[in-house]
Amino acid sequence: MNKEQLLDAFIETGNSVERFRELLKEVAAATTLTNAETRDFQLFSIREINEGEGVIIFHVYDYEQSVKNEPPKLAKIKTGALIDLLGEKGYKEFLTKTRFLLCHNGVMYFPSQNALGGLAARAELSGYGVFDPAHELFALLARRFERDSQEATLVVRNAGKLKKLVACMSKRYAYVQQKLMCDIMDGFAEDMGSEPVCTGWEVSQFFTRVYFDFPEKADDFAKTYALPSNITPGICLYTSDTGDASFTATGFYNIGRNRIPFNIYRKKHSGLVDVKGIQNSIKHTVFDRYTKLPQRLCELINIPIDKPREVTEGILDQIGFIEEAGKRIGGKLVEVIISEYNSSIPYTAYDIAMSIMSIPGRFTDGAESTLRKIEAVVYKAAYADYARAIKEAESDFVLPPEIAA
Repeated sequence: MNKEQLLDAFIETGNSVERFRELLKEVAAATTLTNAETRDFQLFSIREINEGEGVIIFHVYDYEQSVKNEPPKLAKIKTGALIDLLGEKGYKEFLTKTRFLLCHNGVMYFPSQNALGGLAARAELSGYGVFDPAHELFALLARRFERDSQEATLVVRNAGKLKKLVACMSKRYAYVQQKLMCDIMDGFAEDMGSEPVCTGWEVSQFFTRVYFDFPEKADDFAKTYALPSNITPGICLYTSDTGDASFTATGFYNIGRNRIPFNIYRKKHSGLVDVKGIQNSIKHTVFDRYTKLPQRLCELINIPIDKPREVTEGILDQIGFIEEAGKRIGGKLVEVIISEYNSSIPYTAYDIAMSIMSIPGRFTDGAESTLRKIEAVVYKAAYADYARAIKEAESDFVLPPEIAA
């Protein structure tokens, strides 16, 4: 990897499987693990930048200083040497974001913001405050490391002499290389009986995500179930080798512009990594369930709906849509889909389910976390109790014509 690929903000995207494999191999080759005792850490916190002398002056917090309850020692490092090592962008990241260095057994590491959270966790500290690189934090970390040293696993990316500490994990952390994805996805064609098509991927400093569609299966669905809309199954693999997330495989359906997730397989970063076992788990958790939705939609298409607005509201209430989307955003989205019903057109439960599952594509204002909740909840509309919703819609109290407004 080069220096810019070691930046916290690094991210590369594409849809070439060949480049994806190549990049993950580069990441794996550049990544090393180091076992460490936290009492052996020295934390260099920026005190000031002396532009006249061309140096940065650091406070140094470590075991000896903490035991003796002394003020931190001072250390100087030439700014020119740091710029040469980090590059211009890396030096800017260091000054504006992390503002500290970690030294262990004479080796200097340039931490990511992510690593600061890991260091704090090894000292049993948490919360947003631990991401503030202040002198007080480093003094507290050194004291905690001195009084209760922990075994840690340092996850390091290397570019020549530059060593970027991207995570500080516990001794129990089971490192899973991101290139594991390449081994996993090699079994997709056999497990699905269909060639996967990569529709996009992203590789960052802290996570990797890749999407595959199975367009041949969409053709099979269309022939088998004769549904009005095209449904293409897909899968998303997501992992992190820095402890940010478990390995996950999420099955989804592409319906129009919407990607609707329906089931997830998770593998924590612990224990042995069994590629064949993971492939089998994904097959049973995701691939073997792809036909459930088209089968269900085929049933719904035979259920007539006389009151689409009322039934839609009933289904949304059943699946807890407003609770997930929030009253403000959820209310607006509900208004949009209900306003599109035409009283002169006959509807079925299929139409109601498809309308509700179209909601994520209409989401334009809000946090991504809210979108993820909406995507997850709308899938339930296909499996809601339509007989109950129809009954409730038909039982609404109606005023006599002579007194109705």
